[in-house]
Amino acid sequence: MEDLLKQLIFRAESQGGEEWLRKCLQQGPDQQEELLLSSNPVCCAVPGASAELIDPPCDNFVRMREKPETRSPIKKRQRRDKRAYSPSQYAPPSKTKKTNLSSSRASRKIQRRHFQQHSTVTQEPSPASTVDHPPTSSASGPSKVVWIFGDELIQLAERRSAFRHSTVNLGYSAEFSINWFSFADLKISDIFKNVSLIYSKMSKPDLFILHIGSFDLGKIKTHLLIYELKELLCKICYLLDGVVLVFSDIIPKFSWFNSELSFLETIRKRINKKMEIYLKEIGHGNYRHVELEGFVRGLYQEKDDQLSDIGCDIFISDLQNIIDNGFY
Repeated sequence: MEDLLKQLIFRAESQGGEEWLRKCLQQGPDQQEELLLSSNPVCCAVPGASAELIDPPCDNFVRMREKPETRSPIKKRQRRDKRAYSPSQYAPPSKTKKTNLSSSRASRKIQRRHFQQHSTVTQEPSPASTVDHPPTSSASGPSKVVWIFGDELIQLAERRSAFRHSTVNLGYSAEFSINWFSFADLKISDIFKNVSLIYSKMSKPDLFILHIGSFDLGKIKTHLLIYELKELLCKICYLLDGVVLVFSDIIPKFSWFNSELSFLETIRKRINKKMEIYLKEIGHGNYRHVELEGFVRGLYQEKDDQLSDIGCDIFISDLQNIIDNGFY
């Protein structure tokens, strides 16, 4: 009601004051509405428009006119922080490298990892995995078992030992059991099969001496030969777990001296050096036959490249040094 009175007073002031107001009061309600609409130019321009809708109350109208226009500042869209990559919950856990392990434990770990990664054996498992081996030490039997495995030189040394000591036991007491295994034209690819076959029939050795390699020199590439030797040593250590492995260095042949085969001496030295480094990494050792190097004619037989009696005696002495150092 108050808004209508204020609107009426505002119209009266703009249309002539009291005379216009009296004129409205003298006429009927319909004529007052027509007069009110006719006096408003906006209502005349928009037919059917109501004065209440077009003209707001005075105080609100003045307030809206006096209020300055203000626009809300434009807000820039904020960028989201990049999310850090989170691996899938099904991804395998990351492997951490363990340190500060004991030398024996680390060496076994290296052996098993090298065997699993580089082993290419496709043959069926030997019966050694299903045979229960008796313990190496007993009250009456030998407590220290030694295997000497190799080519024709091992057979020659066995015969020489039987001649010098009247036994193949290299002069040791009954506490030691020296076992000789020699093969003619022994290839590296056939060694592990033979070792597995022997292990399936005999107890595990405490010391394993391996003398091989001279037959394969120059027949395959040097880096492949080194790889095959490393793989063989690793598989032997894995099969004979806990054994002390000693690699007997390759001995030169006299036919290499001042001939077309002299390059084999360079290959021999390289292979012996690589085996020395690798065996130290896996916790085992090698033995260098220093006195059998240098192409001394008296150390070889005249008919072939085999060692003479003096050469065999030096080789047997080296085997005794390996056994002594392996147990004491």
